Formats: sequence, C-alpha cells, structure tokens
Amino acid sequence: SSTVLACGWNMYGQLATSPHKFTSTWKMVRLDVPQHTKVHSVRCGAWSTVLLCQLFDST
Repeated sequence: SSTVLACGWNMYGQLATSPHKFTSTWKMVRLDVPQHTKVHSVRCGAWSTVLLCQLFDST
C-alpha cells in the first residue's frame, strides 16, 4: 500500500496535519503518499517527521 502511519502529539504539525489540531494523547494518523512515489526512509524526531521519497515513472 502507499500509506505511511504516524503518531504523536502534533503540537507543531509534525504529523502533516494542521498544527492547530493537537491532542494530549497519542493518535495514529494516515499519511497518503502520492501515486508514483516510493518512500525510501522515514526519520522521526521530538519535533519533526521526514519522509525521503523518490518519484518513479510507472509507464
């Protein structure tokens, strides 16, 4: 599937949702990866989330 799951507080928008939507409990968030994109690696920090992606041609 082309889905990445993330969880966390989201105080600063690190879950790729609105930074104004934070919660005091952990919440699983589904990040839809665009078509023709492959996620090579994911790095998470206390205040950030980074997805290293590569576009590919499906033809």
